[in-house]
Amino acid sequence: MTEPRARLLTNIILGLLVLVLGAWLGAKNFVPGGVFVASRSIEELSPWIKNFWPPTYVHLLEKASDGRWQQRIVVSPVTIRVRTPRAFRAVEVSLEADSIPEGSTIGVEKAKHRGQYVQKPFVVSGTTLSLSDVDQQDRDLQFQFTFPGSLRSSPVIVRALRFVFSTKTP
Repeated sequence: MTEPRARLLTNIILGLLVLVLGAWLGAKNFVPGGVFVASRSIEELSPWIKNFWPPTYVHLLEKASDGRWQQRIVVSPVTIRVRTPRAFRAVEVSLEADSIPEGSTIGVEKAKHRGQYVQKPFVVSGTTLSLSDVDQQDRDLQFQFTFPGSLRSSPVIVRALRFVFSTKTP
């Protein structure tokens, strides 16, 4: 192969590589399908889901008798931050937990009202929250889980978290 042809072939391959990488990064950051899922088992680290806060309200990770990892929430409320690649209109939140006390709620922090949450009764299989009143400019959302009763004697045991964000109105 002559040198000009080899150079042309190299430029074409590099151009295609840049195009594919750019398309992949664009899809990842702009979520053109309108749905973004952030989920993790409690023992995993995630670029999207942070740990429960404050750390004094939860026990360290522990391995259950079935070999799966879990974390006990012993004081309520606890918050958790979730970072998204863009703004969304709704989120469905699910916990994989041993038991959730009746009367539990979940909330998302309101726009420009730090410490105030839009609260809703929490259903383990998935609770949908509207994000219309939420400031999403920094794409860092704070969720608050509130569990009634004494959690010291009956802690909420969490194994996994799942947040499904959507651009559709709930």
